[in-house]
Amino acid sequence: MATLVSTAPLDLSLPEGGDESASIHRGTSAIVVPMTHPLAERLRREEARFFDEAPMLFDTPNADELFTFLVIAHNGAAHHVVRLSAPSLNGRPDLLPFFLTDLLAADPGLSLQDVRSYYAALDIEVEQFISVETQFRLGDHLEPIRAADLAYLALFRIVTDRGGPGVVAHLNSMTISSFKRVGMDWHPFAGSVDLRTPTVKEDGSVAYDAEYQPVCVPVYSNAELLSGMSGLTPAIYWL
Repeated sequence: MATLVSTAPLDLSLPEGGDESASIHRGTSAIVVPMTHPLAERLRREEARFFDEAPMLFDTPNADELFTFLVIAHNGAAHHVVRLSAPSLNGRPDLLPFFLTDLLAADPGLSLQDVRSYYAALDIEVEQFISVETQFRLGDHLEPIRAADLAYLALFRIVTDRGGPGVVAHLNSMTISSFKRVGMDWHPFAGSVDLRTPTVKEDGSVAYDAEYQPVCVPVYSNAELLSGMSGLTPAIYWL
C-alpha cells in the first residue's frame, strides 16, 4: 500500500509529565500504539482519510491482537504513521501477520505450506514476521532524516530487540531503490517474483496494485548494516 501525505502533523495530545513524556514532547521519537489505546482510534481515522478501504479491510477477527501503530513524532506531533501487523508483539505468536493471510486469500496459487517450507529453509517461522500494512506522512519532511526512514529504523530496532526474523511489506519501486542505495538486502516474498499486491475495489472485490511488490527484508542478511545505522534510530516508547 502507498505512503501518502497530509498537509499538517497530528497533535497527539498525550499528557505531559515524567521523563518519557518530556522526551516525546521535545525532539523526535518513535511511539508504539496498541489498538486498544485511545490514540489508536484517532490514528485509524487519519488512516481512513488516505486509504478508503482500510476500515473494511482491517475489520477482522482478533484485530486488536493483529495490528499495532508505529508513530514517528516530533515535538509531540505525529509526522509519520505506520500500521503494523505484529501479533507476536501482542502475545499472539500463533497468529499469522495480516500481510500473509491477505496474500493467501488473494492468490490461489500460493499455499501456506509452500511459504512455511521456503522460510523453514532459512530457519524462519513466518508467524514471527512483522508486516507493514499502511503508512502515511503528516506534514513536511523531517530533517536531516526523513520520518519514513526513521520509521523503518525504529521498526528494525523493534524486530532485532525481540529476536524477530525480519519485515515483510508491499514496496513500490521508489522504496526498493532507496533500500538498494543504502545496501539493504531484500527478496521477493517466498522467493516468488509473480506474487502481486492485493487491494480492494469499492464493490469489495479483490484487485491488484501493479505499483507494489510483496517483499521480505530479513534481519540475518542485514545485521551489519542495521548495526551501523543504530545510532540514527529514534528513542522508542511503548504506550
